[in-house]
Amino acid sequence: TQAAPPVPEPPKQKAPIPEEYVFLQTVFEELKKHCIAAAANPQTKRKLEDVSKRLEVLYDLLREHRLSQNTLGSLGQLVQLIQAGDYANGIGLHTQMVSGPDFAQIASFMPGIKVLLQSAMQLQVYLR
Repeated sequence: TQAAPPVPEPPKQKAPIPEEYVFLQTVFEELKKHCIAAAANPQTKRKLEDVSKRLEVLYDLLREHRLSQNTLGSLGQLVQLIQAGDYANGIGLHTQMVSGPDFAQIASFMPGIKVLLQSAMQLQVYLR
């Protein structure tokens, strides 16, 4: 007799993002949704799918409280720039962040944020 194949574990339910960081997720997700809606070509849509994966990494780090106060402050500023539609300064802040001391902890998700900012700028998508 053969052993029954192992039953795959159901995916773990993720903990909610701490309340004080929910606004980060809200703004990034809203911008991504608008970009996907405005993206006409498949290549841009694929890039935005990758953005989703990278943002999920950010959300996991937020859930686990694994980002420095410095990074959290910068992400807060970045979200304010996105809300103001100031993507050029958002990309400037992104550049400062990735060349700063916290690079190792943010390297997994920052490329996704850069693509999101560039896409929003190209597609002329603004949150209102």
